[in-house]
Amino acid sequence: MEQSPPTTSPEDTTQPESTIKILISTDNHLGYNENDAIRGKDSFRSFEEMLAIGGREGVDFVLLAGDLFHHNKPSRATMYRTMSILRTYCLGDGTINFQILSDQSLNFPNFGQVNYEDPNINVRLPIFSIHGNHDDPTGEAGRSLAALDLLSAANLSDRVDEIEVFPILLEKGSTKIAIYGLGNMRDERLHRMFAQGHVRFRRPEESPDSWFSIFVVHQNRDNRGRGAKNCLPESFIPEFIDFVVWGHEHECVIEAEESIKGDFYITQPGSSVATSLVEGEAKPKKIGLLEVRNNNFRLRSVLLKTVRPFKMAQVCLRDHKHLDPADPKVADKISAVLAVKVSN
Repeated sequence: MEQSPPTTSPEDTTQPESTIKILISTDNHLGYNENDAIRGKDSFRSFEEMLAIGGREGVDFVLLAGDLFHHNKPSRATMYRTMSILRTYCLGDGTINFQILSDQSLNFPNFGQVNYEDPNINVRLPIFSIHGNHDDPTGEAGRSLAALDLLSAANLSDRVDEIEVFPILLEKGSTKIAIYGLGNMRDERLHRMFAQGHVRFRRPEESPDSWFSIFVVHQNRDNRGRGAKNCLPESFIPEFIDFVVWGHEHECVIEAEESIKGDFYITQPGSSVATSLVEGEAKPKKIGLLEVRNNNFRLRSVLLKTVRPFKMAQVCLRDHKHLDPADPKVADKISAVLAVKVSN
């Protein structure tokens, strides 16, 4: 596989029609802090900006790597706002310039077909998503359902994640893409299933090496002291995979980097809203625009401008000699020190 810009050559005028353009994002956490008077709309604002960028850039579809929602059971207010945004940016007249060649009953078992092929609705911007650890499916009334299934029932997005991973096979001109989606599960269990060969990736039957294979996953990327089995090692990823979209990790490391364990590239888009006070969340939030032409790709990052600024710094209290732990008012004095730090 070669990482190179899919440029148009004068000798080949069919190339623009063979470029598949994908908007890549993850960990949008819609509904995070929704009852906060100041920050309650932050997650929705960035999500809407992201879809607006996709419309302006003319992407073929959106690919989300998990945790679209912050809560397993989003509130009605969150569902209403999410569906309103999707209705605005995803529905309407438009041309879908790629086709799905795989068995859609395996890719989309809920309704047996991708949403834009439903004759009762017009979809101009398809969204494919896996679930994360925040919005994973739970058992209700004898079925395993996630909040993403509600969006699927409304023809607003399509969920793609199974343990026996059947890829969505897309074709546009001469370019063929196979998308493998694996939703989140407990890291130790997934590690064991990979080690025992219980996670199966189904490759296209005809000319399997002619497909550009994308793997979308939502797991811990490395152990970081969690234990060797509390992450998904890159060595477990099948060797035929060309490109990995890694969700769950909130730090934005969106530039494609070559794996040290396999012959593929990895992008880690990071979250579109800060949900914890850690250093990685303080980095600029971005989304990715991935262009694929045949077996070449180009990844371009786009800075999100609606993200609430977040900076992080360390304060060493021992440097402030006037602070006495025995002072009954020490908490107030510490607050004053921090207030000065923030204001400066």
